[in-house]
Amino acid sequence: MIDDLLVEGKRQLDICNSCRYCEGYCAVFPSLERRIDLGKADMVQLANLCHDCRECLYACMYAPPHEFGVNPPQLFAMLRREHADELSRFSTEIKRHERRPLLAGLYFVCVSLVLVLVLAGSTVGLSGLIASHRLAASPYSVLSYPAILAIGMASLALGIVLLVIEGHRFWRASGERARPSFVEIGRAIRSAAVLTNLGGGGEGCAYPSEEGSSARRHAHIAVAWGFSLCLFATIAAAILQDFLGDEPPYGWISVPVLLGLVGGAGLVVGSLALSFEKSRVDPAATDSGSVLREYGFLFALFLLGLGGLVTLLTRTTPIYGIVLAMHLATVFACFVLAPFTKFTHALYRLLALVRDEHERAQERVALGV
Repeated sequence: MIDDLLVEGKRQLDICNSCRYCEGYCAVFPSLERRIDLGKADMVQLANLCHDCRECLYACMYAPPHEFGVNPPQLFAMLRREHADELSRFSTEIKRHERRPLLAGLYFVCVSLVLVLVLAGSTVGLSGLIASHRLAASPYSVLSYPAILAIGMASLALGIVLLVIEGHRFWRASGERARPSFVEIGRAIRSAAVLTNLGGGGEGCAYPSEEGSSARRHAHIAVAWGFSLCLFATIAAAILQDFLGDEPPYGWISVPVLLGLVGGAGLVVGSLALSFEKSRVDPAATDSGSVLREYGFLFALFLLGLGGLVTLLTRTTPIYGIVLAMHLATVFACFVLAPFTKFTHALYRLLALVRDEHERAQERVALGV
């Protein structure tokens, strides 16, 4: 399948390289112009450099129903899916389940929940799950700190190791060996953080329709920064506890709680907004094979954000223990599943941006600019 896509991609992108009308929309087309004979590595790099703003499709005079049938957004989406499957060789069972993302996610959450309940029962006692609280409860009244730390670090470490392996495979598959500088990496991270390539040349994305809009860019930023703030909230709590001796629970006006509230809200609002935009999208530019995966990933992000918010809001209620156990199970399951989901696309896109910045720097050196 991917070989057929590569042949079709070369046909379409050779037309794009001859036309060059879209070079001001995003980083894809200047990168395409630096390439003459397109190979698989070039296609992989361009597909992941694409942010799917779709401005090129609606501006193209050769797009369907023209006989040339140039449709880069759909082509790149299909390439990203096929190549991601090619890179992820860890478990055919998980890859099979990825085509049913909701069922796979629920399965791993259930397994994780059973593990959390077993550890809760063996360390604190299951009575902590339904205890009443006059004041905000500590998570350690439900599950001991060593148990949370052990299962959390184990699942996180597994996810990170698998992501590093897949990132390394992607880097090797997307072009020649390169050593980008810290400046180039910094520029790529900044571009990823503000989603420069979702600007559509200044008019916003042609997503979900032909009319330019910044709604999708803002929703993506809400999700990305929401996820980051939740991570920073956890780090802040660890610093308060392990270095400053301040044990949880923390008050509403504290760094971990404030970061968690804003981050959770960002995840919930951003994932809902992206799902709404996706429901109205033009199917002509969509890869139907990726739709279930994308909705499954957005649903997981929504659950993470909602679970964190509900956990904070129920700290003085009898349901806090059950809510916390379910939230922890969701978090641990997401750590393990991340390398097999659309989460890898964020990693591949960042690496594609790093390579693009390196190529630009090399071009400037060659031109003496």
